[in-house]
This record gives sequence, structure tokens and C-alpha cells, in this order.
Amino acid sequence: MAGRERRLVAAGVRGRGLGDDYSVAGRVFARRILAHHAVVRLLVAPALQPHLIAAYAFLARTDDLADQGPLHECLPRWRAWAEQVASGLDSGRAQDPVLRAFLHTVSVRQLPHHWVHTYLKATDEELHFTGHATEADFQRYVDNLALPA
Repeated sequence: MAGRERRLVAAGVRGRGLGDDYSVAGRVFARRILAHHAVVRLLVAPALQPHLIAAYAFLARTDDLADQGPLHECLPRWRAWAEQVASGLDSGRAQDPVLRAFLHTVSVRQLPHHWVHTYLKATDEELHFTGHATEADFQRYVDNLALPA
């Protein structure tokens, strides 16, 4: 069994379709943050690698949808993505392979859904960001966006 398959089996990823979803997530993550991808592959236990990679890919996809282009262009894409994520958390199903891998990770690792909802809400707020007026505002940003990520 190849290294990729061993890591997927150790992580509880069964079935070719789901394995393909994790592969897509891995490519998204590697293209976005190659150095972090290398660190995960070198330092994280094999059984956790697919889950960490799926989470990073989800964060990268979410961030890209929220940050690419002017607000009037990215806001509709962002809102559609946020709806897909919320629906996927409720149903366990999604059309996007990165989201499917992430939803599987959320389920297998029993990640609290409120973490994801908090992150999505903070990302939505960040779309309209004009600066932190107080230290408390900055701390709320850290607590609601950076820490859940």
C-alpha cells in the first residue's frame, strides 16, 4: 500500500471517492501554502495528516472566496459558499470536493459545528472590515476568525 493510501486508511478515510476528495484538498493546500503542506507531511502523525490538510484546504478555499476581487464581486460567491458550508454541516453532503473532505474531517474528528459557524461569521464580518477601533475589537477578531482557523 502506498504512503498516501496508508495515511488515508489510518485517518479513517474509506472509499475511492472520498479519497479523491482528500487528494483534491491536498492539491489546494499544497498550491496555496506549500511550506505549510511540507511541514504537515513531515511533522504530523500520518493518521492526522489528511484531516489537517482538509481543514487547511477548507480555510484556503474560504479565504480565497472572501478575498478575491472587489466586494461587489466576491460577496455573492462568498455567500453561496457560506450557504453550502452551513447546508453541508447539517446534511453531511456537498458538491465541492474540498468541502466534502472537510465535512468528513468534521464528522470523524468530532469538531464542533459552532467553530465553523463562528469562523464563517467572522469571515463575513471581515468582508466589511474597516479597522479595529479598540484593542477589544482586535481581540474579538482573533477570537472569532484567527483562533477557529
